[in-house]
Amino acid sequence: MDFLNKKAVEEKVVSQPEVQVLGPEEVEEIKKKEIKEKTELAQQIEKETPKIAPQILATPITEKQKQFVQQSELVFEIKKILSEGLDEFYQSMPETLKQKFDAKGIETATKIEKIVISAKVKIHQIIKLIIDWLKMIPGVNKLFLEQESKIKTDKILLLTNNKKKQKLI
Repeated sequence: MDFLNKKAVEEKVVSQPEVQVLGPEEVEEIKKKEIKEKTELAQQIEKETPKIAPQILATPITEKQKQFVQQSELVFEIKKILSEGLDEFYQSMPETLKQKFDAKGIETATKIEKIVISAKVKIHQIIKLIIDWLKMIPGVNKLFLEQESKIKTDKILLLTNNKKKQKLI
């Protein structure tokens, strides 16, 4: 072997990291140490997080609060009905239009909720609200607007009739 090759082999041997083989007792000790550190960290986090007072959890819900929760559930369900089948259109919209479309959708759902809760439901108002909202979609056919708004109105009325029968509204 010439001098340069011998030196290169020595450098490779020297630069290789040493591997330390641990016995089963040493591995157990390392695992116990890690578990201890994790439990100490968990205890520290638990001490730092604030606790909820039990009185807050035990307060009874008033009728007005129940109505609000039910109405907000109704708005959520109306929004769900309104958004059905519009995924393709929504994905093709620019980001700014998506935000306006979402805001108008929430506004439309709350207006529809008010109409539906009233004693006399005016279907033409619901259809008009939905058409006005759907007009925000670029390049949509007028017939599509009318058909989609009628379908969504029917679903909303069916939902609210079922809720009224269950006496949730």
